[in-house]
Amino acid sequence: MSQSETRLTQLLVVLCISVGTLCGVIIVSQQPFSGQEQTAQLPYTVTGTGRDTVPPAVSIVSPVPGTVSGSVTILANVSDPVIAGETTSGVAAVQFMVDGIDLGQALSAPPYGGVWNTIGLSNGSHILSARATDAAGNSQTSPAVALYVSNAGSYQADRTPPSMPTNVTAAAVSTRQVNLTWSPSTDPLVPGQVTSGMAGYLIYRDGVQIASVSGTAYTDMNLNSGTTYAYAVAAFDANSPPNVSPQTHVILATTPTADQQQGEPAITNAMSLADIPVGVGQVTLRLVTDIPAVCKYSTVRSQTYQEMPSRFDYSGNLVHTTTVTGLADGQTYTYYVKCQSAAGIANLADDFISLTTLALPPESAAASSASAPLPVATAPAYLAAPAASSTASSTPAASSAPAGLSANPVQSRLPAGFQFPAPMSVNTVSEYARDLQIFLNDRGYAVAAAGVGSFGHETDYYGPATQGALASFQAAQGIAPAVGNFGPLTMARANQILKAGK
Repeated sequence: MSQSETRLTQLLVVLCISVGTLCGVIIVSQQPFSGQEQTAQLPYTVTGTGRDTVPPAVSIVSPVPGTVSGSVTILANVSDPVIAGETTSGVAAVQFMVDGIDLGQALSAPPYGGVWNTIGLSNGSHILSARATDAAGNSQTSPAVALYVSNAGSYQADRTPPSMPTNVTAAAVSTRQVNLTWSPSTDPLVPGQVTSGMAGYLIYRDGVQIASVSGTAYTDMNLNSGTTYAYAVAAFDANSPPNVSPQTHVILATTPTADQQQGEPAITNAMSLADIPVGVGQVTLRLVTDIPAVCKYSTVRSQTYQEMPSRFDYSGNLVHTTTVTGLADGQTYTYYVKCQSAAGIANLADDFISLTTLALPPESAAASSASAPLPVATAPAYLAAPAASSTASSTPAASSAPAGLSANPVQSRLPAGFQFPAPMSVNTVSEYARDLQIFLNDRGYAVAAAGVGSFGHETDYYGPATQGALASFQAAQGIAPAVGNFGPLTMARANQILKAGK
């Protein structure tokens, strides 16, 4: 047997966990004819930084520069170089591009190529390139291949815009920045028409285009604090000139003020009230927040939310109400308000509600102290009035109806056939409260002798003045207890009178 026939075939296998560690080296030897194998293990240490910092090498093998048409084979030569002292992470993906726009999906395994159908691409000059990325994230783009596409046929120019972007969001992340995101659009394939492919998106703020981006996100910066902005997005393709999709529906974003923090509730409709009538000792405070929250109040300014002693009676969603009592005539009260979101973010700055009660005229003070409190017919809808006096008279008050109407007129200012649809509660606001006042005033049970609530000056507020007049009506009709509540029995009697035209 010759020397060459007795030569061992050897295979070197290196097993390492990481660079800089001791590795196991296995030598597998095999005699070419006997097939018997022998192995030996040797220690081996790998040195170097271990970080792969060199991108893959990539070049396009096919097609070569020139004119192409129909289906074309594309192929790239890609390799991740071996650098002394560094690991070689290997090629992870190869993305072909036409005019800088991705062509199909990235390829993750060789051969890096396929068949490219140039039909549908506009005739003329185009650039083909390939971008290779290794497993360490290093990437490199090949030298460009200049091509001239020449396809005979009846393909028309691209006149179809991409689909409109969807799922647009706008989030004010600071006093001066709003972040936009949306779902990608697609450029449709239209038979007989060139498909240019997606190119990017146009960003509009308050109806004016402010940017053009290729991705599906945009950051709008250098904005004003405490300002509401309206955003929309449109998609455009690679046609020249580009086809542009319709703009999305407008979405609003409000930057917080300097004394607000992101995520805290915005308080609105916290109305300050003036000219609260004499004798009204309690008032309902009301406000609205833009997100569900729990609201608290204090008579001391600049307390933290946690320090505020009083919680709104009804709170936890968007509308918040609470009743404050013990109001004296001729005084001004200020209630400082803060709310906290479900995420535990509370207002930093105070909002407030101010109340001012009217003072009793000096010349009427003595007379007032000797008589029962007057019904407060002027109480507006926001007042939480006290319960009606139990001393309400059962005799109808003198009506201020125009001359010619009797104390119990058969004419009614309510529409013919009108009926009350449901019972009502005291201290509510409703158009039917106005109808109830008209019903009572028309029949001599005056809600007020003059001014608000009187004949011709009815309101939508069912308060103590209406309650007192209704108590007189109930007493006259034998409805007990005659306390001025518009319940089912009172409603039925009122509807019976209306039906009879009395």
